[in-house]
Amino acid sequence: MNRVLLAVVLAIILLAAVEITARISLTKFRGGYPVGMYVYDSELGFRYRANFTGSFQGIYRNITIRTNSEGFKDYEHSGNSSAKKILAVGDSVAFGPGVMQEDSYPAQIEAILRLSGKNVEVLNLGVDSYDFSQEKILSEREASAHSPSAILVGFVLNDIAPFDREVATREKLRMPLCASCGIAGLLLHTNYNEAYFSEIYKAWKETNYWNITKNEIIALSEFCGANNITLAFAVFPYREQFNSSLEEPFLPQQLLEDELSKNGIPYVDLRDVLENCSSCYLTGDSVHLNERGSRAIAEKISSFLEENNLI
Repeated sequence: MNRVLLAVVLAIILLAAVEITARISLTKFRGGYPVGMYVYDSELGFRYRANFTGSFQGIYRNITIRTNSEGFKDYEHSGNSSAKKILAVGDSVAFGPGVMQEDSYPAQIEAILRLSGKNVEVLNLGVDSYDFSQEKILSEREASAHSPSAILVGFVLNDIAPFDREVATREKLRMPLCASCGIAGLLLHTNYNEAYFSEIYKAWKETNYWNITKNEIIALSEFCGANNITLAFAVFPYREQFNSSLEEPFLPQQLLEDELSKNGIPYVDLRDVLENCSSCYLTGDSVHLNERGSRAIAEKISSFLEENNLI
């Protein structure tokens, strides 16, 4: 009996040690992102702290991040500039966690367009973990501040996740009840990226998430039309889609692009750029791009913008 009791006590101590270690990790970094960069936002749940400087860790390498006075991974944009402004809205893919600010795809789009003689500024408004509901709110808020000529939504397939302000706040600013549970979940999956994409694909087919997002896309389009702003989408694939055993691996893109076409919203599908470019992604990643990948899709998006007279 004493041995059983001792084993129970040791197990409790071990679990407590694991949980404490996980909590210490979360007080410094969440998924490689420095925690101090997040602040509360009453509409969005969270946003980035203005004028923040910190470093990524782990899978995103030891890369320095700096935010501007508006709390975005970007340089300062003057309100007095005569340049046409494009708001590059999106989640972590637009943000560019594994690359420096100047190597993110919004920054590279700006550099390419300027080399072609365009007087343009591309504002990187990417925020990690934002879904489309948050991107819509942010688009409308920043459009009022910057009077852009265009809003470019970098749409990733997990952006249809339903937005819950309380959950979003808790995820970034509060300690979960079981900090070690998330780590355990990662370890239990032999192929986390494939499992994650399968859940996303299931959400598109079996939930009402897409219908909610579809209505919000229409609402953002109406907002842009009322304010003389061009709305365009860049549609990102997951690497798992290219070798998937699913019957219709690109069903999400089909649903999205059919809806965009129906509403006259221009879009560029980035599948052809990334299908045969495994070296365009961060190591072990399915969607986040390195410098080469950011450059490749920036060239594609820049050509799309010019060819369709969107700038």
